[in-house]
Amino acid sequence: MVAIDWSTRIALADQYCLAISQRKSAQEHRQLLRAALEGDIPLPESMSVLHPVFLPPGLQRNEIQGAERFARDQDTRNRCEAFRIWGVPCRFEDKNLHHPVQSDHWFPYSLGGPTEARNKLYLCKDHNAWKAANPYLFPWEQPQPKWLLGQLRKLHRSLDRLDPH
Repeated sequence: MVAIDWSTRIALADQYCLAISQRKSAQEHRQLLRAALEGDIPLPESMSVLHPVFLPPGLQRNEIQGAERFARDQDTRNRCEAFRIWGVPCRFEDKNLHHPVQSDHWFPYSLGGPTEARNKLYLCKDHNAWKAANPYLFPWEQPQPKWLLGQLRKLHRSLDRLDPH
């Protein structure tokens, strides 16, 4: 079993949700994007910059995040990674039973998470449904995800293409 500091995780997820709810203008979004690229703001604020609600007209989610779904995996050796979220193994893993898994986004696509291998998580059907798009289950207390800087750069280039100011 992995010990998860839920109070820290919840506090950081609250910061993420607050950052999304407080943003008002495209100019402020651009300023936060620049600050995120420079590493000048905390992780929850940096990741909030990617939330699809801030995409301007003319910019599609898939231009930044990729396809909504992962390609279907043929590798049946993948096992439910529930322990990465909840700190305890899947009940099917404890019994060493084969249980089909689904590819999911570690940081949810609906919140701006990219469809790429570094943001991929394998979950059984039950755990995938329980996780859904809940920002409180993301490991905010861990180091910045390896995909974040690339996504911020992609967003910056796309915004510059639409409006070079």
